[in-house]
Amino acid sequence: MKIKEYIKDVLKLILIDNENGLQLELCNYGASIHDLKVIDNKNNLESIVLTPSNTSDFLNVDYYGKTIGRFSGRIDKGICSINGIEYKLDINWNDVSSLHGGYSGISQARFDYYLDEKEEYLDVVFTFLEKENKLPGDVDYKITYRIFKNDNKFTILFNAITNKDTLVNLTNHAFFNLSGNGKKNVLNQQLKLYCDKYTNLNNELITVSVDNVDKVFDFRESHEIGKYIYDESLQNHKALGYDHCWIKENKEKEV
Repeated sequence: MKIKEYIKDVLKLILIDNENGLQLELCNYGASIHDLKVIDNKNNLESIVLTPSNTSDFLNVDYYGKTIGRFSGRIDKGICSINGIEYKLDINWNDVSSLHGGYSGISQARFDYYLDEKEEYLDVVFTFLEKENKLPGDVDYKITYRIFKNDNKFTILFNAITNKDTLVNLTNHAFFNLSGNGKKNVLNQQLKLYCDKYTNLNNELITVSVDNVDKVFDFRESHEIGKYIYDESLQNHKALGYDHCWIKENKEKEV
C-alpha cells in the first residue's frame, strides 16, 4: 500500500493506493472524500466521485464528499426539542428548515488526522472537537476511513462522544457517478437497495411518514436510476427527483 501526504493550496490531502485497483484521496477539510478512483472493465483507472477541481470551489461549494454533522438532513423550521427544551437552529435552506448542521456544520471544519496501519487495512482517522453551538454539549468526533489492502473496498466509521444529551446524525455526502470521470449521466446507471421502506416527504422535503416502497421507490431489484424519474410523484414535487431516505431493515443483506 502506498501513502502520500501533501498540501494543495490550503488543503491537506492523503492519497492511498492499495495497489490492487483502488485509489482513495482524503482531505482534512470536512474529513472528506476528495477523489476515488477504481479500475474499469477496460483496465483504465478513473474517478467515480464528483469533486470541484478548483480549491476555492471545493471550499465553498456545498458538501461534495464531506462529512455532514452535527446533523444530516433537514430540521423543520429549524426547531428541535431535547429533554423538554426547545432549540432554535440556523434556517439555511429555502427559509424553511435547517440543513446539514446549519451555517457552521462540521463539513466546514478542518480536522486533525492520524494514520493507523494494520496487517489487513489502513485507518485514516480524522478528529475534531465541536464546541457547544445552538445545540447542547460539546461533541468529540472521530471519523475513520478504513482502506483494505487486498480488497477493493473501504468503510467509513462514525464515532461521536458528547458531554450532554444532544442531537448527532452523521453521514458522508459524496456524489457518485460510476461511468468514470463523469462520462455518462447517472440516470442510466443501475441501483440496487435492500430496502422495503422509504421516507415520504412533503414539498419542503421534510419527512411526513415512513411508507412501503411503491414502484417508483423500489430498488430491491436493480434497475436504472432514471427509470421512473419522470413519474408525476417526483416531477410534481420540489425534489424534482429522488431526495429521499431508504430504510434498510434486513441487516443480514448488504446494501
